[in-house]
Amino acid sequence: MKLDIKATALTAAVMIAAVTFLITLWYSLTGYGAELIVLFESFYGKMTIVDLEYAKSVGFLQNFWKVIVLSIFSFVDGFILGSLSAILYNLFIQKQKSDKEAKKEGK
Repeated sequence: MKLDIKATALTAAVMIAAVTFLITLWYSLTGYGAELIVLFESFYGKMTIVDLEYAKSVGFLQNFWKVIVLSIFSFVDGFILGSLSAILYNLFIQKQKSDKEAKKEGK
């Protein structure tokens, strides 16, 4: 059974973007989860990351556009990773089927 590349890519993209959105939203509202924000910063750079210096004086709307941009970036990354994993899965399944057919012919 082959995987649909588009469907797998979209599923991975939505899941990764949703998790990223929720984690950064949670951090911008409460200040908890700074270690995960540092991890995101290592992938995407400081321009898109919610300010690590959490303070009550920093407004939520000031950080919200950064949360959205980070979610878009992670959607694109998830799409790429999902499509690559579906392509690799389909290649391995194809190779496995050809190996089984070769064994049947050899018997």
